[in-house]
Amino acid sequence: MKKSLFWLLVLLLSPVAVLVVITPMDSQKQYIFGLLSIGILFLMGFSKNRSISVIMVVTSLLMSTRYMYFRLTQTLHFNSESKRFWGWGCFWPEVYIWVMLLLNYLQTVWR
Repeated sequence: MKKSLFWLLVLLLSPVAVLVVITPMDSQKQYIFGLLSIGILFLMGFSKNRSISVIMVVTSLLMSTRYMYFRLTQTLHFNSESKRFWGWGCFWPEVYIWVMLLLNYLQTVWR
């Protein structure tokens, strides 16, 4: 793929990615969204095409980033110092795992 076409595609799809991450959903819609994403990724997994692998990586990162955004904006409100300590203490390992996922995907796609 030409680099200019790639960067144009990234530029055009970035607002869509932001919407996927920040759009609030109730539990039922979130379950449907998650199951559809898993189903589509499962079907795409049968292909050995490299571009399909990159699409799967991007989709996985979007879903993981959506979860991290939800955790940060919806669940980190505490009433006491001890709850704040333990809440943030549980959140930072999730951030670490998300960063490791990102670095692993970058290493995988870079080849």
